[in-house]
Amino acid sequence: MTGFDLRKQVLTACLAILASTIAVAGSHTITITSPKPPVTEGFKMGEARSPDGTTLTLDGSRLLLNGKPWTPVMGEFHFARYPENEWREELLKMKAGGVDIVSTYVFWIHHEEIE
Repeated sequence: MTGFDLRKQVLTACLAILASTIAVAGSHTITITSPKPPVTEGFKMGEARSPDGTTLTLDGSRLLLNGKPWTPVMGEFHFARYPENEWREELLKMKAGGVDIVSTYVFWIHHEEIE
């Protein structure tokens, strides 16, 4: 069952309860229409291609990496807190753990110790 189907069932149940409540109070008409499903095709927002041929595409509802749905996993690495000779090993550990994107901070005090 998709999220759309579940929302439709919940909405139908709520309207049925509302209809039964209104029926006790008086005579009313309720029309239930199905909402349109979300756009999943035909809404290409562009494609990025790396020199090695890897593609990253954004369509109406998801990211596609080489044409397959992709959810990026992000982590942080504070390079200023590790000796430089350990950076590679730590980044490889992150990659092995499934991290796709690494962010970092620029600790300005290390670049401008005296204002």
